[in-house]
Amino acid sequence: MDSQLNMKIEMLRKQMEMTAAQKGSLLHKDVIAISQLLDEHVLRAQYMKKKMPLYEYAL
Repeated sequence: MDSQLNMKIEMLRKQMEMTAAQKGSLLHKDVIAISQLLDEHVLRAQYMKKKMPLYEYAL
C-alpha cells in the first residue's frame, strides 16, 4: 500500500475517534462524514493492493 495513503488512513481513523469522543456519539454528522471519507481511502488502498483499476468496481 502507498505509504502516503496509509498515513492518511491512520490520520482519518484518529480524527474520527477524537471527533466521536468530543461529540459524544458515533452518529454525529461530523463523525459520519469522516467515516465516509475514511471508507473511500480504505477502498482505494484495497484496490491498489489488488492492482486493479478503481472504475472496475464502481457501484
